[in-house]
Amino acid sequence: IEEYNKREKKSNINKRIWDEVVDQKLPTNKEEYIIKKLPIKIELTKNTVNNYKPHIKSINTTLVAVTAYSEKELPIIIDGGVYLKEKHLIEQIVQNCKIRHKVLKENKKEYENLKPRLHKLCERFDVPLETVKFENLISKPTQSDLEAYSTLNFEEFPIENMFRSTSIENLQWVKKSVKSMECNLDVNLNYKKNQNIVILPSFDSCIISRFYYLRIEFKFDHSDKMDLKVPIDVRYV
Repeated sequence: IEEYNKREKKSNINKRIWDEVVDQKLPTNKEEYIIKKLPIKIELTKNTVNNYKPHIKSINTTLVAVTAYSEKELPIIIDGGVYLKEKHLIEQIVQNCKIRHKVLKENKKEYENLKPRLHKLCERFDVPLETVKFENLISKPTQSDLEAYSTLNFEEFPIENMFRSTSIENLQWVKKSVKSMECNLDVNLNYKKNQNIVILPSFDSCIISRFYYLRIEFKFDHSDKMDLKVPIDVRYV
């Protein structure tokens, strides 16, 4: 995987994608990789209770590791941002491709059964055999892409108790209008000491990728919960 992710190991097409899309998004120095806190603004709207200010009981921050893998080379790059924003769309694409790939395999099997008869017809009407090859009817890249999407899988692994607790004392709610207010807080992303765990850095390839996101759960005094998911990179610097 490490060898494949090197630019010089990529094909010309993948080098262009890397240069135009991926490389421009990569941090350029050590400080850009390090996140010690995450500033968050919470806004309460449509509040109909006079002088009501919500109370945050707890904030739980979890690092979630996601492994994406496929049996064939994927023609796209899937990172944490795409995964969180378009997860339902990706699942629908995978499901549709599974159906199409099954039909493709059935058609290919039927083609193999009819190939001798087809070759006789080609000889009879002086048609080149190359023109009726299955790959000329459905190209190899299309077949490969269908198989890649149909075998695409995601596995999530939540890593609990990694970060120090976030202080929720002295939160100040500021009234913005008659029915809305907001407060600002910094979610603590400093690691706890003596962590007995090794975290694989983020990486991507056309076969397997690893990316991460933060899942921040807010619990309020009225038993409501709110989740915030933020894609991040993990690097050793």
